Order: sequence, then structure tokens, then C-alpha cells
Amino acid sequence: MKKLYQTSSVHTHTTYCDGKNTPSEMAQAALEQGLKTLGFSGHIYIPEDTSSSMSLENTKRYCAEVEALKQEYNGRLEIL
Repeated sequence: MKKLYQTSSVHTHTTYCDGKNTPSEMAQAALEQGLKTLGFSGHIYIPEDTSSSMSLENTKRYCAEVEALKQEYNGRLEIL
């Protein structure tokens, strides 16, 4: 289990919600640090709780950017 923890990070936030880096910056840093898996876990749009979630428009952008990163890093970094 310890080895898996050292090669993956599955709970990350980006500038789309309360993080400090863009998804692209996070993916590049993960690759540079030798991670094998990076999971994005942003606060997507929830109509009942707009105070702590992304807007619907930003949720769509966020999901599209993460999907694009999956393709860009395919074979080098598993993006969830």
C-alpha cells in the first residue's frame, strides 16, 4: 500500500474551485514527480449548493480540460 501511495494522488483541486494550480500544471507536476496516477476531484456543479461548487459553465470547462489531459498524457500518466 505504501508504494501505491507514493505513486498516486487521487484527491486534487484546481483553480476551478479551491486549488492553486490549473489542471495542466497539476498534470505536469505529477509527471515530473514520478506519479503514475493523478485523480482530479473538483467541486463540480451542484444546484442545491452553489456556495461551494463550481458554476455549471466552469464544470463543463473543467471536465473538458481533464478529458483533454487524459489524451495528452496517455501512456505516461493515468488521469482519473
